[in-house]
Amino acid sequence: EVYYHSIKADYPISIEFTGSSQGTIIVYSNGSIIIDGAIKNEKGSTSLTTEKGIYYRTGTPIASNTVNLRAGTGIGIDQPVQVRLSGSGRVIDAYTATGNINIKEVDDVLYVGNITSDNGNVRLEAQTKIVGVDGNSLIKGKLIELFTAYGSIGSDTLPLKVDSGEGAG
Repeated sequence: EVYYHSIKADYPISIEFTGSSQGTIIVYSNGSIIIDGAIKNEKGSTSLTTEKGIYYRTGTPIASNTVNLRAGTGIGIDQPVQVRLSGSGRVIDAYTATGNINIKEVDDVLYVGNITSDNGNVRLEAQTKIVGVDGNSLIKGKLIELFTAYGSIGSDTLPLKVDSGEGAG
């Protein structure tokens, strides 16, 4: 006689932090990361790393002082990863080996460190400005799209470096 049993193994994991208003969130996954709820770490650093893709499926932005996104196959695949950078020293860095990067700052200035897609396109959007945090800031990809609702891209004193690579985007 043979018996078969199965157990559902893909239940969502709810994580809630209490205590200090400044922390460090580090998530590493061999599978895709799906952001489907609030990540609120306004005075801390948030780092999401996956060998696959980062998907964004919520209306609530990642609220953090610094955001570091690293993926093997794309960032903001279905829709832009929304962020709300806050505090002094705010910056976003993003890297993907293949696939596109799609990021949107929902409230204010998008402060860029290094945004790189080795084999894909980059699309960045902000409400007011897109600026580099220093002279080493770089946006790199095949086709690069930068959008602001009202405001500038780069500044007179700190131009934003863009490397669109070679070939068609």
